[in-house]
Amino acid sequence: MIKLDELKKSDIGRWVFYYDGFKFESGRIKSWNDQFVFVVYKCDGQWDRFQEYTACATALEDLGFSLTLDMLKTMDPHAIIATGTANDDPQGLFMANSNQQLRWVAVRGGYHDWSIYCHFAYHDAEWIMRQGDKVCMTEHIKKLVPCDDEALAMYRY
Repeated sequence: MIKLDELKKSDIGRWVFYYDGFKFESGRIKSWNDQFVFVVYKCDGQWDRFQEYTACATALEDLGFSLTLDMLKTMDPHAIIATGTANDDPQGLFMANSNQQLRWVAVRGGYHDWSIYCHFAYHDAEWIMRQGDKVCMTEHIKKLVPCDDEALAMYRY
């Protein structure tokens, strides 16, 4: 659960996970007020432009910053969990040391498992899901998709 008094301006754009015990969705924080966090859940894959899309008012008790095993169990197989970009350098994802922008895609597998794939940002998420390089360092996995120990144990290396 996210606590309203702990949200800060730097949380705008941060990935959050919606889970009400039955349904899972991931999205990015657009704003909040004293009752709700406004989250963009769908934006045609244009996550770099998420602020241009309509956000849904979401109850705090249904949002979290970490992926859990219960969330994985409710997702459709092969669904995109989250996606984003990172620099290919020691402070970023650091896959090929190209100093270029990389796009990463976290995908749920066929049986409560999941993986993250990445490649150069000029490829779209669908291409990266099928042909990208798998992220294998635990440090990078947890940096891209914060998760609890049970969800991390289901990561397909």
